[in-house]
Amino acid sequence: MVSREERAWAAGFFDAEGSASAFAGRHSMRAEVSASQASRTGVPEELRRFQAALGGLGAIYGPFRGSLYYWKSARYEVVFDTAIELWPWLSQPKRDQMLRTLENGMGGSTRKRRAFDRSPLVEVSHDRREELAWAGGFFSGEGSIALFSDSRTRRDYRYGSLYVTQATADGTTPVTLLRLSGALFGLGRVRGPFTRHDPWSKLPQYRWSIRSREGVQAALAAMWPWLGSRVRRKAEETLRTINGQTRRYAERDGRGRWSTHADLRAGPASSNLALSAARRWPSGPAARPGQSSGRSTRPVGTFG
Repeated sequence: MVSREERAWAAGFFDAEGSASAFAGRHSMRAEVSASQASRTGVPEELRRFQAALGGLGAIYGPFRGSLYYWKSARYEVVFDTAIELWPWLSQPKRDQMLRTLENGMGGSTRKRRAFDRSPLVEVSHDRREELAWAGGFFSGEGSIALFSDSRTRRDYRYGSLYVTQATADGTTPVTLLRLSGALFGLGRVRGPFTRHDPWSKLPQYRWSIRSREGVQAALAAMWPWLGSRVRRKAEETLRTINGQTRRYAERDGRGRWSTHADLRAGPASSNLALSAARRWPSGPAARPGQSSGRSTRPVGTFG
């Protein structure tokens, strides 16, 4: 039997990468549900895990364009069962999308109407662990882990960052980003809107991000039990990098020039902080807001 936490993870992943739509088929209206993920090493583990969380519903197709895989189904009963399984943890935009798909894809089919009326979509309360599982699924689908350098300090010094970017058609802050921050004890900040300078999207963009070392470690620790091996490997690599350095800070001298100094008050932090905090769950890490340090940074390596 699939646990509630695993279905909460699947709902978070669907909030990030899933889609539901209705379209005109050859003889009647059709409903379709799908989720996508890219991988150059075979079927992404996230899609296999998502399918397993739904009890084996749907099928996985790909690769397309070399690295893109899809989990999908155009069977009305599967679309409806997917909605039932994920409903208690889905965010409101995906709930609205699911309802529109089910209603528009029904057409005049008596069989589909009976399927839709078979079980009501009901609210179910969920606890903090389920909300963290949702956050782990959402970050697994849409999140990125990056290393940045600071032009005011040594260029070989790296700062860690977690971020998730989403777009909205109406220009309002995405509820999923606000929910992610709330699930992670208020860690991170949501900024926007801004415009991307590439052909992927012209919609207003918003970004949730954490750039402080303590915030990055605390957020990863909170989500750790629900992160997959691919994300964990990148997280461990990033933590080893940022914690294997002596902390440095920059300040201006009397002539207004920048100079850098080692922060001798706090030596290299333990690279096992996030991992040890995760093992202490459910007591969990002490949440500290991951506020931006105000540094002017440039990315030197990303995952996501």
